[in-house]
Amino acid sequence: MRQITRTFPTAIGLPALAIAGAVWAGGPAMAAVVSQSATVPLTTTNWSTNAEIGQFDPSLGSLHSISFGLSGTLQGSIGIENLEPTPTTVYSGLSSTIALSPPGAGQVLAVTPYVGADANLGAFDGSIDFAGASGRTFANLTNTQSVATTYTAGAGGPQLATAPYIGTGNVALPVSATANAGISGPLDLAAYTQAAAGANVSVTYRTASNAPSGGGYDTFGASGATLGMNRNVSRVLAGTQQTPVQTRILSDQNGNWTRNITFTPFNTALGTLVSANLTLSGDVKASLSLQNTGRTAGSYNVDQSVLFSLLGPGGELLDSTGDSGTLSGWLNPFAGSDNFTGPFGTTIDDTLWGWLQQISDGNPADLAFFSDTDPLTLAVEAIGSLSAELPGNADLLSSALEGAQVSLSYTYLPDLDPPAPLALDPLATATIPEPASFALLLSAIAGFGLLRRRQGSARTVGRIRRAICGG
Repeated sequence: MRQITRTFPTAIGLPALAIAGAVWAGGPAMAAVVSQSATVPLTTTNWSTNAEIGQFDPSLGSLHSISFGLSGTLQGSIGIENLEPTPTTVYSGLSSTIALSPPGAGQVLAVTPYVGADANLGAFDGSIDFAGASGRTFANLTNTQSVATTYTAGAGGPQLATAPYIGTGNVALPVSATANAGISGPLDLAAYTQAAAGANVSVTYRTASNAPSGGGYDTFGASGATLGMNRNVSRVLAGTQQTPVQTRILSDQNGNWTRNITFTPFNTALGTLVSANLTLSGDVKASLSLQNTGRTAGSYNVDQSVLFSLLGPGGELLDSTGDSGTLSGWLNPFAGSDNFTGPFGTTIDDTLWGWLQQISDGNPADLAFFSDTDPLTLAVEAIGSLSAELPGNADLLSSALEGAQVSLSYTYLPDLDPPAPLALDPLATATIPEPASFALLLSAIAGFGLLRRRQGSARTVGRIRRAICGG
């Protein structure tokens, strides 16, 4: 239960004369300054409550100004784990809005403390524990901001009705705190975020002769696939012919990768090579699991993207293709067990496609490469990324498999007496298998719980393995 503590400098149990001597100044003008404060301790976000402050006692004189002060603190923890077989960098942070909305004025003050945590992480070490070479835990991240404003009698600008603040009782000042998390990194990633916020609210009443000079109102509020373009337009010559299509399939693999593929080069005995015709397609099978571990409902917005690049002679970029998708929705407050299901959790399986239209490479320098190199080696590069906006208290588990297919044929102008047509080589359609790193990821997801340091509990994530493997 949230606790609110208050201090009342004018109600400390002393005789009335002693109190007057402590808070009154200025002689016959009987001017007074009365300050009070209320504290909301650090509490898991999101929350809203009332800070109870004593009213201004009209027997002290005529109220001339009211000053409000707000100090807001964000404290949180972030855990990140790289699930890719290669090193990567992950960026993360927590942001909060802590606001004071006094009666008669609406939202008067707000602070927006932020804490960030970035890390260079090694290749996945086989354990989702947010530690070791591939993981990091950032605990007790803290930031505090403070603002103040004053309403003065007779000043222009926004006005404050003083009636709720005059009397011998209390006035309730609504205070609220919300938090959100942001994470940016690879498609294979596990993360958790925890956020709490606290506030201190102060109110100062002044009678006329003790009002600060300059008066007035002042506020300091914080406030589908992309198609590749033809690299070169192939020369169109009468009488040209085309060799059989060679196809190479790169099986699904997790993580960002660059993989070589080999083809049979053009047989110059057939004639004069006019162009090398390449086609690249790629796909990403992504699985995203989210869970709201906070006390209030919250929204999520996750962007997933992938870029496939085809690299030619000397690593030269021939062309690239990519796709992206946005997943968004609403998660209810946490209730139940940690299994990414129910109204407070979700698991989404999605497929991103990349498709590159035919590249007809007629560059003379490249044509020599396609003719003279045996075996002919090209490369495909796949880079995936994730950017997530989550509730301040949330868990995330993302995994992805990227695969690609490249086809190559040659357009040529035959000699007058060409040899027999080039037969399709035994590896005309070849599949390159998945590496052992993917098996390591599956083993880790199946055998280890995604650790929740919030209460020291662990969640099983075997369902993610089933989502990835399809059964």
